[in-house]
Amino acid sequence: MPPHEDAVDLLNYWSVDNTPRDEVRVRIQNSLGIPALDSVPEPDVAWMRVRNYRKRRPEPRDVLLLIEVADSSLAGDQGEKAELYATAEIKDYWIINLLELCIEVYREPRRGKYAECNAYHFGQSVSPLTYPKVTLDVNYVFAQ
Repeated sequence: MPPHEDAVDLLNYWSVDNTPRDEVRVRIQNSLGIPALDSVPEPDVAWMRVRNYRKRRPEPRDVLLLIEVADSSLAGDQGEKAELYATAEIKDYWIINLLELCIEVYREPRRGKYAECNAYHFGQSVSPLTYPKVTLDVNYVFAQ
C-alpha cells in the first residue's frame, strides 16, 4: 500500500478509537468550507464537532483538529495550506511528514501564520489541543 494511504488509514483507526462519538465526528478526505476565503480544502483527516452537516459543510468554527499527510504535497501543506488554515483560525493543524518521518504541529494562528510549530520524531508523542489525554505516538504512524 502506498505510504500516504497507509498513514491515512492508521490515522483514521487512531481517531475513531480515541474520540468520543458523541463529541467528535471523524472525517476522512472530505471537504471543509472556508466561506470567508472562498476555499473548500479536503484535509486527509479532520476532527469536527458533532453537528448535522447535511445542509452545510463543516466550517472552521467546527474544527477540533486538521491533519494533512504529506509526501509530494509537503511544500504546499507547509506553505499555502498552513497559511489558509491559519487565516481561517484553525487552532490545531498537523502535518504527517512522510519525507522526514515526523509530525509537524502548528498552533496559535495569528494574521495568516502559525506562531507555534513543533516537530515530533520517533520516540515522541503528541496530543490534540481539545483532547490532551489522547496521544499519538510517532512510531505508530511510521511503523514499517
